[in-house]
Amino acid sequence: MLKNSKLPSSKAKKSNLFLIFGIHVFLIINIGCGKKPKNILSFDTNDKRHKKSKRIFHPTVKNATITSTNLGIELSWKPIEHEQLEGYNVYRFSHTKFIPKNPLNKTPLTTTISIDSKPSKTYTPHYVIRAVFKKEKMTLEGPTSQIIFAH
Repeated sequence: MLKNSKLPSSKAKKSNLFLIFGIHVFLIINIGCGKKPKNILSFDTNDKRHKKSKRIFHPTVKNATITSTNLGIELSWKPIEHEQLEGYNVYRFSHTKFIPKNPLNKTPLTTTISIDSKPSKTYTPHYVIRAVFKKEKMTLEGPTSQIIFAH
């Protein structure tokens, strides 16, 4: 054993670890393991990695009206003329809640009239209508109509 040998303090050990770690990070960043660095934040429009966005614009259901009848609440709206239109979905909700995930109808309606024969008696039902569009195998709903409710 050597006399007067000192072991490095924990502060010195941490300092050495940071120095070694810093050198490794410096080498990795500057050498890059032999690969050309990629600019992942490129906003160059001529960059072939960027594809032109294919925006899908679908019309909103308009002129929705509500009428109380002896069969229930009748909803009607202006038809949409669109080549990919499959039908319409009707949603019922209370004023204090979000629009539900599932519509009242099981399949998209092909008419512009819907009758809710079981409206809620505990709250004033509110309704929105969304057009359903189909392109190839993809089915999409358009934006919601205005919120309508019986007074």
